[in-house]
Amino acid sequence: MKLPSYNSIRRAAQRHDLARLNLTADQLASIQGRHGRTGLHEAAVYGCLDQIVEGATAGQLDAVLDDYRTSALYPAIVNGHIGQIEGGVTVAELAAAKPIADFSIGVVSGTAAELSELSDRKFQKRAARMSTSSTDIPQKTALHWLASRSGFKLIKGGATFEQLAGRFDEDGFSVLGLAAESGNLQDITGGVTAGQLASEKDRDGATPLHAAARSGHLNQIKGWGHGGATGRGKGQQWLNAAASGGHI
Repeated sequence: MKLPSYNSIRRAAQRHDLARLNLTADQLASIQGRHGRTGLHEAAVYGCLDQIVEGATAGQLDAVLDDYRTSALYPAIVNGHIGQIEGGVTVAELAAAKPIADFSIGVVSGTAAELSELSDRKFQKRAARMSTSSTDIPQKTALHWLASRSGFKLIKGGATFEQLAGRFDEDGFSVLGLAAESGNLQDITGGVTAGQLASEKDRDGATPLHAAARSGHLNQIKGWGHGGATGRGKGQQWLNAAASGGHI
């Protein structure tokens, strides 16, 4: 069977007509375009994972990398399409997925030495500016990206506070802090209280509760506004944070 070209797959995905090509995840992964981007990446970008023959699991998506070491799971996360993953995707699977870094030069991951070998001159030039003393580029986990993008509502089995707490990226920022800043606290299974959000600090000493106050998302906290949520001597700090964000 002759497989279609990468451009044909991309056009079909853009039209949301990938089912017509009758391809499996493995077949899509074998078809590559520029920078090693595969047909599976395109299906994830345009929300066609549910049109793949027999579907595509989280493990299959995470295993397929382009030349920038970005897995096909990443575009499914940032475009809000993880609900199309065959069998769903759990917190544990997202936590174990390959981390991805973003240096505002596109999505890349790997060491500085690895980046210097990339074919794209723009990436070479900017990677060369990075400190050679740094062994690894700071990276975010799939959970961090999800917290700052589409939230946790499509995770199989949901995501509880206990599952998300204490997860920091290499820059010292937490999953909960990003969720608070992005307005995704409401997706946490069972909700989250002010006390829970005050229990961890990022590298700057701020808590997810401060992030929620600065971003105007205090109303997503369980019990907020019903007494006791700003107590224990911390209320003024959080109100100050809310004021700095223009939300009171």
